[in-house]
Amino acid sequence: MNLHIQHLRTGYGERPFVEVEDLEIGTGKIVSLIGENGCGKSTFLKALVGLLPYEGRIQMNGCELSCLSTKERARLISYLPQHLLAPEMDVSQLLAHGRYARGGDLPYGRRADQGHCKIGSFAQGCKEFFGEFAVRLREEDRQIMTKASEMTGIDALQNTLLRKLSGGERQLAYLAMTIAQDADLLLLDEPATYMDIRHRLRLGQILQELKAEGKTVLMTTHDIAEGFSVSDEMIVMQEGHFMIRGSPEDLCKEKELLRKILGISLMKDPSEKAVFQYKLAR
Repeated sequence: MNLHIQHLRTGYGERPFVEVEDLEIGTGKIVSLIGENGCGKSTFLKALVGLLPYEGRIQMNGCELSCLSTKERARLISYLPQHLLAPEMDVSQLLAHGRYARGGDLPYGRRADQGHCKIGSFAQGCKEFFGEFAVRLREEDRQIMTKASEMTGIDALQNTLLRKLSGGERQLAYLAMTIAQDADLLLLDEPATYMDIRHRLRLGQILQELKAEGKTVLMTTHDIAEGFSVSDEMIVMQEGHFMIRGSPEDLCKEKELLRKILGISLMKDPSEKAVFQYKLAR
């Protein structure tokens, strides 16, 4: 997987807010975007996934994303938004939505009333969530869904309605859906939202497992020390621009610049018992 962005201009309305001249990210990397509220982190991810119009070039494996259909893009990029809904469906139905996004060569597009959707609550969930279309899962889809639920530790919650989950459990369920899409690039907007420390530690393990599979993760985070501890590269944003990019170790040396942009700097925690490898410093 190779993501290459050139001369990107995007934002809301006529005036572009986020401007990225050149960015290239390769296979199997965990890259974190950090910066103050409103600096453009989420806007940048929305442009990559096709939720915002943009000028410039966004290419994956040499293909311009704006030239791809929604289904073709879904095979390359999966997206976990910052704000999650709780529709009237259970966890297994939510994971099926991740497979629906890859359904270009599956018998999707059949009406639910034509008998191609599984009967019972799943059929109703399909009809409500996908409108008039239903999804028929193959064995491959079920195996990938099972793997995603086991990776995120929600396999015991398959029949639980989303509205009955805690905030952290719901976040993991949506992360499992994003993983089940089996895309090369995962865009995660504040994936640790609502998670307690146990789930946040599990999230770090999940990211490493995805990296080991050759997946690339580009995520935003407000927990700077945690982002430094789990990432291969960091990008610091300010007012829609990339100010500095590098490894966590290299960025720790830019203390004055970090203080100017973020109000803090970072340092490695020397303790062997430290929960995270890096910690905030004045």
